Amino acid sequence: MKFLASVSTFAGRYFAVLVIIAAFTAFLMPDPFIPINSYVPILLGIVMLGMGMTLKPVDFTLVAKKADARLIRSSLSIYNYATHCFSYCLSIKLTA
Repeated sequence: MKFLASVSTFAGRYFAVLVIIAAFTAFLMPDPFIPINSYVPILLGIVMLGMGMTLKPVDFTLVAKKADARLIRSSLSIYNYATHCFSYCLSIKLTA
């Protein structure tokens, strides 16, 4: 049990560094990573589940209290996405 706790502590502390190293390695040598391509959605789901399980009720109340900031960010994000899509369509001369 101590081994599992130490592995969990190590992974929690250095997870971002491990992800960056893995991404850089996959960029340089993609062949070993091709077999796990089909598992990426499942692995992302596991990561999202883990992140969701760390949320507490106070986190939701903080989001609810700052609803105006969330609305502004969402609006800007949609505007930014639409602008980029429109620019891309113009750049490749896509017609309707």
